Amino acid sequence: MAEYEVKRGNHRPQHPGFLIADTVIPATGMSISAVSRHLGISRQRLHSILAERAPITPQIAARMGKLFEMNGEILLKMQANLDYWDAQHTIDLSSVPTVSDLRRAPVSNVSKRMVTN
Repeated sequence: MAEYEVKRGNHRPQHPGFLIADTVIPATGMSISAVSRHLGISRQRLHSILAERAPITPQIAARMGKLFEMNGEILLKMQANLDYWDAQHTIDLSSVPTVSDLRRAPVSNVSKRMVTN
């Protein structure tokens, strides 16, 4: 099996809340209170997203897409990239074998792993 790797820098991807806070909301001229009211979420929830402490859910992305007349999918993709980067940098993957490792391993070791998992 060919090995594919996404070439990215070593920096953490930007939270979608930054884009909304820095560019989108200021372009509308609306207040945070007005935006939260139109989105149907609390000001605290919106503030948590804008402060990059809470994720953008698919439901909120859809609402933002409609309100701001944009494709909310970009917000979800930004969130997914961030979540994946965080997972790669916080989860210990050292015990997870690769398919190549399993192919090189003796059959008895592979079957032991299958039985214990």
